[in-house]
Amino acid sequence: MNEKLLKSIFRLYALLAGTDGLLEIEKARIEKFLSHHLSGRSVAFYLEELHKAIAIVEKHKEDESWRNHELHQIARLVNQELKLAQKFYLYLELIDLSALDGKISKGEELILDQLPDIFNLALSDTLILKRFALGRLISDFDTPHTLLVFGKDDVLPSKAIFWQKSDLSGIVVVLKLPDVEAYFVRYLGDEETTLNGQIMQSGMSLVWASGATLRQEDVDPIYFTDIRERFSTPTNKPSISFEAEDISFRFPSGKIGLRPISIAEKGGRMVAIMGASGSGKSTLFNVLNGNEKPSTGRVLINGIDIHEKPKAIEGVIGYVHQDDLLNEYLTVFQNLYFAAKFSFGHLPDAEIRIMVDKTLSSLGLFEAKNNLVGSSLQKTISGGQRKRLSIGMELIRMPSILFVDEPTSGLSSRDSMRTMDLLKNLALDGKLMFVIIHQPSPEIFKMFDRLLILDQEGYSVYYGNTLEAIPYVKQTAQLPVNPDQSPAPEEIFDILEAKVVNEMGEETEERKLAPIDWYNHFKEKKNTASVEKTDQPITNPFQKPNFFKQIRLYLQRDFLAKIRDTQYLLINLLEAPVLALALAFIVRYSPHEGYKVQPYLFFYNENIPAYFFMSVIVALFMGMSISAEEILKDRLLLKREKFLHLSRDSYLIAKVLLLFSMSAIHTLAFVVISDFVLEVNDIGFEFWLVMFSSACFANLLGLVLSDTFKNAVTVYFLIPLILIPQLVLGGVVIKFDRLNPLFGSSSKVPLVGEIMISRWAYEAIMVAQFKNNEFQKLVYNLEQQRSVCHYKRTYYLRELENILTSLANHNKDSVPSTELLNKRNVLVKELKLEGAIFKLPQKSWIGLQDSLPISKSVYYNVMDKIQYFRHIYNLNYQKQENKIDSIVQSFTKYHPELKSIFDLKKISENEQVSVLATNKSFDRIELDESELIQKVDPIYKFPSPKNSFEFRTHFYSPYKHFMGRFFPTEYFNVALIWLIAFFTSAALRFRWLRWIIRGGK
Repeated sequence: MNEKLLKSIFRLYALLAGTDGLLEIEKARIEKFLSHHLSGRSVAFYLEELHKAIAIVEKHKEDESWRNHELHQIARLVNQELKLAQKFYLYLELIDLSALDGKISKGEELILDQLPDIFNLALSDTLILKRFALGRLISDFDTPHTLLVFGKDDVLPSKAIFWQKSDLSGIVVVLKLPDVEAYFVRYLGDEETTLNGQIMQSGMSLVWASGATLRQEDVDPIYFTDIRERFSTPTNKPSISFEAEDISFRFPSGKIGLRPISIAEKGGRMVAIMGASGSGKSTLFNVLNGNEKPSTGRVLINGIDIHEKPKAIEGVIGYVHQDDLLNEYLTVFQNLYFAAKFSFGHLPDAEIRIMVDKTLSSLGLFEAKNNLVGSSLQKTISGGQRKRLSIGMELIRMPSILFVDEPTSGLSSRDSMRTMDLLKNLALDGKLMFVIIHQPSPEIFKMFDRLLILDQEGYSVYYGNTLEAIPYVKQTAQLPVNPDQSPAPEEIFDILEAKVVNEMGEETEERKLAPIDWYNHFKEKKNTASVEKTDQPITNPFQKPNFFKQIRLYLQRDFLAKIRDTQYLLINLLEAPVLALALAFIVRYSPHEGYKVQPYLFFYNENIPAYFFMSVIVALFMGMSISAEEILKDRLLLKREKFLHLSRDSYLIAKVLLLFSMSAIHTLAFVVISDFVLEVNDIGFEFWLVMFSSACFANLLGLVLSDTFKNAVTVYFLIPLILIPQLVLGGVVIKFDRLNPLFGSSSKVPLVGEIMISRWAYEAIMVAQFKNNEFQKLVYNLEQQRSVCHYKRTYYLRELENILTSLANHNKDSVPSTELLNKRNVLVKELKLEGAIFKLPQKSWIGLQDSLPISKSVYYNVMDKIQYFRHIYNLNYQKQENKIDSIVQSFTKYHPELKSIFDLKKISENEQVSVLATNKSFDRIELDESELIQKVDPIYKFPSPKNSFEFRTHFYSPYKHFMGRFFPTEYFNVALIWLIAFFTSAALRFRWLRWIIRGGK
């Protein structure tokens, strides 16, 4: 209390005393007041100041206008400095002071009657307070706002609250004003009674502050929490009984986290849980709030086992984590708004907004409602505001039981007090609060109604009234106890963990009392925890939105967070265009003619295949880069929202929809820009579709990684490990037929390549570019038929002739080699397949299966048939040639803007793509152990499936087969990418990788 305020209060005393003179009894009372508030300053000095003020009052005794002016001057300062409860206490002091001589004079009455108005006190409250201060008989205190504590029940009040306390001498009268959370106490009796060590004279009025204890010899102490609980809780709040019956917890590793403990609490209390690091505080919290199931025992809320019937208590429990689980890119209002929307899906938006504004006002955050929350490192609101907002995120959904983990951690003393005041008010409103607290100040410590102390290894060592904890541990440790000493919470752990001192006077590592010793002592001394049980259902307005509304809310929240993250937004908007421009300009190649660079022409750009492949890698990279942290950075939010029991599927669907939308924009920007620079024509849609599909797969894979691993460093370390195989095994860096024989395959893409998305995507783009450009659309079908004829007459039949000749020239006296026998088997197999095309009977090749060497007649017979095949293929080849020539000749008639069809070819087709797709630079045919493999013109070769479900083919196959039908490769490959994406989404949904990595957890 500052000096200016004290002098104003003395001026008030002077006004009262000046009406009839300062009596000795009043002087003694004022001296007590001064001794309580001056903290060592001179009481005599202020008494002298009081006498001076009385002298001034005496001069103006008859001047009513001066007195009124003086009262208003004093009131102005009092109203500025004192809170409402303090003003009521001052008014009570003035009443007591006036009545010390047994009566209140007319002058005093006149002043006292003016004070409520100038102090802005409710008249109804001042009348109640006056009746309390002047009361002498029990009947004077018989009001609904009064608690009477008797030792005997001879006379029972009818309106007041009654509490019979055995052996109490006299009567303790407690008043709680209706409009203010303040408690006033009077003692009527002759026995020495103290309130926090201060002797209470009979009839003397005092404030009963939070944490204070009333004591009388041979009588159990009366605690402030006992008094507060005797007053009625709000009638519109459901009663709550919370019981933990002999709960214990053992980790999967076998380590014990909690030893058996019982807890019994009810609504309206704030319970502190204290303990050193590793003592099991968080484990206990998780068992009590339903996150973990106890190894033994059960937890009941109004008789409902929360682990057996979690749906029955949905919305009843709230959990405020130690970390501020807020979305840093949303405003204060938006964080609270979405918490409300997820909790009250049935309420209209306007009502939600009103609810949010009211909650912000109650939290003292209304002025900061439009501020971004920011991160803990880049703060835009204070630490205290963050903590209150975290509490508000749970508070807005109106839980009946709230668990708060370290609410004062990292806060200033002022913010700590403000946060704890908020929690205390919630308890006063009927909620049950469990709070983990580390080292509270004495003021905060006294706010708690109950205290549970845990020691190392999960041993509980105290559970009971907060203010009895220090005397208890001192008594157990055989230390002197002063029950009226101001609590110092830090003493508790100093005593618990006190070390044995050796003969040298040095502390050892051995504790005087081990945790189990404290635990055993606690079990011997403690009373069984009990609470008045209730099976009253807890009504809760909580009603989560339906599945589709949850998707919309998740989408809306995620979208708002992303557009407010300017750095993230800028990178995402520029990433695809920058990569497209960089890649396109790097690969925009024109051949040289001498020292002169020729004008750029798409046809001659040798880098186009590499560009297509790198585009696929870019799509995979962009897809994973935007999704790799998505679930990781939401993990804390999801942890908080666990108690809402929202649909995880709705969260994942919203996340996937947003990421797919971003990937669609990224890939479209990439394709449009890079195609414009490189003048890629004709396949814009197919190119984008492949890129988009690859990016979507990468989105899902990134989400799987984000959901599986616990930190972003691990995820970003894994991305290169995933992309490098896509680079190496995509069919470009290393040809599939040039892989290690253990992995490679000559006839088909090897299995190690089939599992690479890059292989399917790159092949789809290359085939689409070759088949679907404007030139190939005119001639592809004819070229395909001509290619078959050319391959058969030039390479295939010639190879059959060579094998046939080697069989005929074999030395009959030597044993045929394995290689020769394989060649014969291949020859028979291929001739049967070829003969079937020309409808030759199978018996045409019987002579080939005889012993080697084959006879001349067989040789010439087979050779004649091969020549016949060649003749037919020659005819068909010439036929297709003529058709192609006809198209070439007639082209300019319909396209006069082009000189010839080859001009169309130069702007729509790429030479290097054609080289790779037709494989002109490699072996044309290859003899395998079981078949002849066509290596030339893979883009024209139809697959030859062995069964209806055979879809594997050679690289650059124009079509894929499945279930008896042929599909264009570009669309089949896209469908297969989406099929792989579907299985990846299933892995995300069911957490398969997480299950494998974490050993089935």
